[in-house]
Amino acid sequence: MQLRSVTGDVAGVPDAWPRGAAFGRWVHDVLVVHQGLALVRNIPLPVAGVSEGPKAADPGDVKHLGDAPQVVTLRLDSGAVIQVAAARAAADLLAGPLHAAA
Repeated sequence: MQLRSVTGDVAGVPDAWPRGAAFGRWVHDVLVVHQGLALVRNIPLPVAGVSEGPKAADPGDVKHLGDAPQVVTLRLDSGAVIQVAAARAAADLLAGPLHAAA
């Protein structure tokens, strides 16, 4: 998966799609993202809701996620908005426990 910040300042989340991938998992309504060389940087992202998606992303922008990556736009508790992208096979998992709201 990859993630980027759309609005607001989120520590550890770049404004553009990164080159490398990250690993994420849902713990209730918190998306815990593991980044870095050995996935040792952990970023907890408390999510208020799903704003949009899953929808198709441009494979030219989102690299290394196959030919049909999917993206979900999430609104965080802080008011910031991020986008999370993953391969099409994992699109149902992007919204996690908020899937019904998507």
